[in-house]
Amino acid sequence: MAGKLYDRLRAKLGVVCLIILLIASHVVFDASFDDLRGNSFDAYQQLSPRANSTSNVVIVGVDDETIGVEGRWPWPRNRIADLIASIHSSGVSVLGIDVLFSEPDESPGGAARDDLLARTIASSPTILATSIGDFPGSKIPQTSIGWAVVGNGNAEALPWQPGIIASTATIRAGAAGLGIVRSVSDSDGVVRTVPLVWAAKSSDQLSLWPAFSLELARAYRAGTGYALRVRPSGFEALKLGDTIIPLSNGGAVWLWEQAAAIPRVSALDVMAGKAGDVLKGKIAILSVNALGVDKFHTTPTVAARSGAEIHAVLANQLMDGKFLSEPGDAKTVERLWFLISALLLLAASYFFANRLWLLLAAGLALCLAPLLAGYTAYLQTAQLYEPVQPAVGLTAVALAEVYSLFRESDARRRQLSRQFSQYLSPNVVAMLSETRRDLTTSAEKREITVLMMDMRGFTSSSESLPADEINATVNRFLTLASQEIFKRDGTIDKFMGDAILAFWNAPVDQADHTDRALNAVLAIRASLETENVQREKDGKPPIRVGAGIETGVCSVGNFGSDIRFDYTAIGSSVNMSARLESATKATGCPVLLGPGFAQRHVDGIEPVGKIELSGFANPVQVFTPVGLKPPATGQGASKKRKA
Repeated sequence: MAGKLYDRLRAKLGVVCLIILLIASHVVFDASFDDLRGNSFDAYQQLSPRANSTSNVVIVGVDDETIGVEGRWPWPRNRIADLIASIHSSGVSVLGIDVLFSEPDESPGGAARDDLLARTIASSPTILATSIGDFPGSKIPQTSIGWAVVGNGNAEALPWQPGIIASTATIRAGAAGLGIVRSVSDSDGVVRTVPLVWAAKSSDQLSLWPAFSLELARAYRAGTGYALRVRPSGFEALKLGDTIIPLSNGGAVWLWEQAAAIPRVSALDVMAGKAGDVLKGKIAILSVNALGVDKFHTTPTVAARSGAEIHAVLANQLMDGKFLSEPGDAKTVERLWFLISALLLLAASYFFANRLWLLLAAGLALCLAPLLAGYTAYLQTAQLYEPVQPAVGLTAVALAEVYSLFRESDARRRQLSRQFSQYLSPNVVAMLSETRRDLTTSAEKREITVLMMDMRGFTSSSESLPADEINATVNRFLTLASQEIFKRDGTIDKFMGDAILAFWNAPVDQADHTDRALNAVLAIRASLETENVQREKDGKPPIRVGAGIETGVCSVGNFGSDIRFDYTAIGSSVNMSARLESATKATGCPVLLGPGFAQRHVDGIEPVGKIELSGFANPVQVFTPVGLKPPATGQGASKKRKA
């Protein structure tokens, strides 16, 4: 079995090379497939968005209707202060302002308006938006939020940005916190991860800054700081209260879209006192989302989300404490999955090659398994594994294997046709081509029914016939005999002058092999009777035959030299059939059946008697088909004859 499996794998060298090539490509071109990974993760969320247990965030929008009534943006800061005061009075727990006041109001009375805005902000917990990046000339403000950094990494080695743009010192003085609103999209323009922690550096002094959504969640929980774990490759995790948040090396968390829409209320309604209890006890985000003012982003499930919506989704996610994560060994697991599945695919093609539906089912299951496993991991453990690449790779391997099987089957069909078409019926050759049995060198012991048939009286009469007449007569007999044998899917062992040796139940199984052999003999005799009528009209001698049939276990296979071999049978039953054929002369029965045949085929035969056969020590009980025993044989059935 191991040797055959090895030969099978060696025959599949091209498919094995394809498997190795696909794994190597996945390693070498790792970064090139990241967009595909992102699209696969998007599909998870599109099928099953996060079912958030709470809806803690409401967006207060300065929308087109509000601007139509109150005037175009930006408003005077005293008017903004009035809006903030209205939001505070509605009972919000925390207000986040997604607007930067990075420059003082230098118009007449501007300082007073700035002071009013600052006092209004300080009157209730308020988080101000801040941006980070390479802003020449910007200064990094002080932050009152504490950071406890632990782990085996070096915080000073974390990736950092050189500048921060924040609201003026006057306005931010009374704020409960500052949060970074910047979002970073992948190369295909989709925002899939949002950095929760940013590092800024100036004068060799590193400071850590939270994302806007993270600050909203901290203020809502009345937290005073963060605990950050770092590793040599970057960030690892963040602790907010009792919640552990997994981070990527760059400090980001996966944006897990929620199924429910973000509640919204118009700023116009808030100022008019029509907001009701929508904001009570909630986190409110004040955002300018009028057309042409706000910037929109593509996320896994929404084509255009405002920045405020992204931080609203993330804040709800932080409050629920549910996070997606891509395990650090995800790509290794995916490669191992592909390799093992590909080998199982090859094994399935070996064991189920003759069971097409089982092979198709196994191949389909192996190709779809990564998709099901990846989706299940997303639903059950919130872990992200990329299933499409293993599935596509397995499909490529399956197609290559199908092509390999086709070529192998075609080559096998041609080989069998060359080797066996001379002495096997086309039906048997077709059946053999669909199996994996190696008939070129193998041999086996199996029960067969053997037929030996010879022309009677032709040898002596042929001495007076021309050579072409001899050739035509013998060929005609062998043709008629071969046709009837092939009709019953028999195997022609060999032609021996004017004799033919055939057998049944090899190389393919035939449960009714005794029926086939006997029917073939009777059909040959019937064909010869018709043939002899025409031969008599043509003045030619009739063709008479004798036949012997025996059933028993023989060695069947290819026997011969290294130069030439034939598919043949060796055993006592072969010898018995030859002796029975010879004994037809003495008994007068044109067809004799051996005892092995009679044990397995009792219908339509009758005993002839015991006769002595050359090569067999004891007399043998023989039989003949009903109606073929001559009267003289019936009178002397008990008399022993030497054949």
